[in-house]
Amino acid sequence: MDASRREPTGRTGWESLTPTRRAGMSAGSVWVDVGTVLVLLFIGVLVRHHVSGPALATWLAGSVLLAALGGVISRTSNWQDLRPGHLTRAEWRLAAVTGALGLWILWFYRTMAPVDDAVIFGIVLVALSVWWMGTTAALAATPLSFLVVSMCLALGPFLAVYGRTSPFRSHIWMVALLTLAIVGTYLERRVAYVRSVDAEDEVRARGAEIELAFDAILDGLLVTQGTTAVRANPAVGHLLRRSDDEVVGRDLDELLGPDAIGLTLGVVHRVAVDRLDGSTHVLEVVGRATAAVDPSAASDIVVWVCRDVSELVERENLLKTLIDHDDLTGLANRRALLDRIDRAIARTEVAVLAIDVDDFKTINDQYGHAIGDLVLQSVSRRLRARIGSLGIVARPGGDEFVVLLTDPTGVAERESLAAALVAEARVPLVLGGVRLRATLSIGVATGPAGGSAQTMLHDADLAMYRAKRAGRSTWRAAEPFPFDHWDDDANRAEGDADEASDRRPASRPTRPR
Repeated sequence: MDASRREPTGRTGWESLTPTRRAGMSAGSVWVDVGTVLVLLFIGVLVRHHVSGPALATWLAGSVLLAALGGVISRTSNWQDLRPGHLTRAEWRLAAVTGALGLWILWFYRTMAPVDDAVIFGIVLVALSVWWMGTTAALAATPLSFLVVSMCLALGPFLAVYGRTSPFRSHIWMVALLTLAIVGTYLERRVAYVRSVDAEDEVRARGAEIELAFDAILDGLLVTQGTTAVRANPAVGHLLRRSDDEVVGRDLDELLGPDAIGLTLGVVHRVAVDRLDGSTHVLEVVGRATAAVDPSAASDIVVWVCRDVSELVERENLLKTLIDHDDLTGLANRRALLDRIDRAIARTEVAVLAIDVDDFKTINDQYGHAIGDLVLQSVSRRLRARIGSLGIVARPGGDEFVVLLTDPTGVAERESLAAALVAEARVPLVLGGVRLRATLSIGVATGPAGGSAQTMLHDADLAMYRAKRAGRSTWRAAEPFPFDHWDDDANRAEGDADEASDRRPASRPTRPR
C-alpha cells in the first residue's frame, strides 16, 4: 500500500478515510457498542426463566465485557486505507474480538436458547438479526469481521435446534429461512460495498488527475458560483499578481475590473485588468457554465479561462499601424486614406487637398536621400500642425501628400487653408546643416455626400498639376469641367517624373556656397 495513503496514528484514524469507508467505520461508534450491549442483555433477560442464575449472570457479564473490548479496539486502532483483499493488523484485531462475540452468541444458542418456546425463540432470532443488520455498515468496511459474525449468526439457530427438537416443528423452517436471508444479505452487502469502494477509488483517481491538470494548466482557470470566485489555479494568481486568499471569495468584477460585468458565456472577451503591482494587462477571457453541483444552489458554476494577450495586442496594434501608416512620416498611407475618404464622403461633404513638394527630384539629387527624407518629415509636421483636428494628413507615396478635411469649418475654409500652407512652405528649412526651400503645389477639390473617393483624388490631382504649370508654390481649385487632355497628360508626366526621382540613387551631395 502506498505510504502516502496511510492514516495518521491516533484514536480516530478512520476520519481521513474515503467517504464510503469512513461511513462504515464511523458507524462503528459508541452507539453501535451500546446497541450491542443492549441487545445481548435483552435476550439474556428474555430467557431468564429458562436458564439457571449462574448461567444468566455469566451471559450478562460476558456480553458487557466483549462489547466494551470491541469498542476499545475499534477506536484505538490505526486504521489504514482499507481495500478489499488487503487485511491490516487493526482488522485482524477487530476480527478476533468479533469472532469471540460470534462464538459467544453460538454458545448462547447452544446452551441458553429456549428452542421449545417458539415465541421466545422467535424474538431472540429477530433481535439478533436486527442487531446484525444494524452493524453491517460498520462490519462491511472490515470484511473478515463481517464474515465471521455473519457465519456465527447463520449457524447459531441450527446449533440451537440440532438434536434438541423435532425437525418438523414450524419454527425450524423459520430458522432455515432466516439463515438463507442472512447469507443472501451478507453477499449483497459485501458485493455492494466492494463495488462502491472500486467506484470511489476510480473517482478519486480521476479527481487526482483533474486536480493535477487544473494546477498545471498555464492558462488561468477561475471557477465562480454566481459572481463569486470559489476556486482558482496558480496561473490566475500569477496573471492578477494576487495570492490565493486574495482571489477566492471576491467578485468577478473586483478581480477583472468593471469590464467583467459585460462578460457573456461562450464568447471570447478582451479585458484590461489593473493588477496589484500597478501594471495593466489585457486578458482574453471566455467562460463555460455547468449545472450547479448542489441542485438547491441558486447559481450555476462557471469556469473562466484567462490568458494574457498583452503582447499579442501590442503586436496587432503595431501591425495595424504598419498597414495603415507610412513608416517614414507616421502619416496615414494610401490604403487608410481611401478608407477614410469613403467613410467620410458617405455621410457629409468633404474637401481634399492634393499636395506635392516642388522640385523634390532636385533636392534628392543635390543633397541626397537622407536630406530628402528629412524634408518629407518636416513637411508632414507642418501639415499636421496646420490641419490639427480639421481632418487627417496622409502620404500616399513619394513626395505627395493628401489632406482630407472632414470638419465643416475646414471644408468651408479649404481655399484659405491651401493658401496658408503654400505661404508657410516658402519659409526656408534648415535640415542637417543645409538651408533649403521646399515649396508646395496644392490642388483643392470638394466632394458632396455620396460622392466617389477616386473622383475626388483625381480632381485634386488635376488641380495640383495646374498649380505646377502656373509656376509652382501656389494652389488651384478643381474646375467643374475637364481640361484639355493634352495638358492633363503633360501635367501627369511632370508629376510622374517628380515621383520617380524618389526611387533614383542620390547623386553626390553638393552644397551651395
